[in-house]
Amino acid sequence: MGYTDLVGVTGGLAYNPYKASDIDIVVYGAHADRVYQLLVKLRREGITTPYRGVGHSWSSSDIELNRALNKERVLIGYINGFEYNVKLVPCTKPAPCIPFKTVNTRVKVRGVVRHVSPYTVPAVYKLELYKPLTLGTKSYTWVYLFSHRLRYTEILEGMAVEAKGVLEEFEGLVRLVPDHSGYVKPLYRPSSS
Repeated sequence: MGYTDLVGVTGGLAYNPYKASDIDIVVYGAHADRVYQLLVKLRREGITTPYRGVGHSWSSSDIELNRALNKERVLIGYINGFEYNVKLVPCTKPAPCIPFKTVNTRVKVRGVVRHVSPYTVPAVYKLELYKPLTLGTKSYTWVYLFSHRLRYTEILEGMAVEAKGVLEEFEGLVRLVPDHSGYVKPLYRPSSS
């Protein structure tokens, strides 16, 4: 294992392995795609199974999103009867902070999801909006959907969603962050899935 491939165990297994009900794994490194493909293979071979529970602090919208993604979702599930969660973090060193400005604390938009980095933490999507979002003199036809929550990873390419959250501006771009008092609710699944 090299410097760029680090793995950590967090949650119940880390502080009380005898009473742990789940396994939380964080994988750091530039090869998150290889780890993700391994998880896909484990699911296809039946070694892991889809998550059937209700996540910690999940809202009804989060539960609805998980149901819509359940068969495809491999970052959370069960292995040998244990719930597992895998966070893929595509770096091994602290990243420079990017200054941002909160533009609006309660924005709700609808649009179609396009993948940027759907299975890493943070998860990043391009959300093509049904109606332009106007902020002052600027009008946006898309925003980034940006989340550090595992529940918002693996949203399907082409899925229509309603998203609510904090709108932030950074480097001339805008991103919607649903992590605190927000949500991502599926409106419909793409027909190819």
